[in-house]
Amino acid sequence: MISQLVCRRIYETLSGLCKLSRSTRIRVTDLPSGSNSEEAGFDTDAGGVLTSADKAQLVSVLGATPADNAKRASVVRTVAENSTLQQREFNNAFVLMQYFSYLQRNPDDPPDNDQSGYNFWLGKLNEFNGNFVNAEMVKAFISAGEYRTRFGQN
Repeated sequence: MISQLVCRRIYETLSGLCKLSRSTRIRVTDLPSGSNSEEAGFDTDAGGVLTSADKAQLVSVLGATPADNAKRASVVRTVAENSTLQQREFNNAFVLMQYFSYLQRNPDDPPDNDQSGYNFWLGKLNEFNGNFVNAEMVKAFISAGEYRTRFGQN
């Protein structure tokens, strides 16, 4: 599971790729290494998880027809399924899922109005190396007054 932010960035990057290729027809293979173009943005948006070999393989997938939507989808999927990216984003996504599932709100919605609660739980989950049982996260969310009030308990 990847976080909402990464999904949004991948979507925005893919949208940018579609617009760029329609208007200018720049090929990925024509871009210099380290270019700031949308094509080079996949790895940047994912936090630099791709190796040089991964990048070369993705460029070869696009080949001479980078406008091919099936090839683009394959590239996006490859980046999204990168094991390093998934490991890095799992805890972020898990904490976000707790807010959505138990509290049915975004982490920065009232009563918090900022990311402090989210950052606390993310820090706690990271402290326990992603072990949410030992971090007692689910227990804390279901015993929270905000959650219990939804069911007439408190």
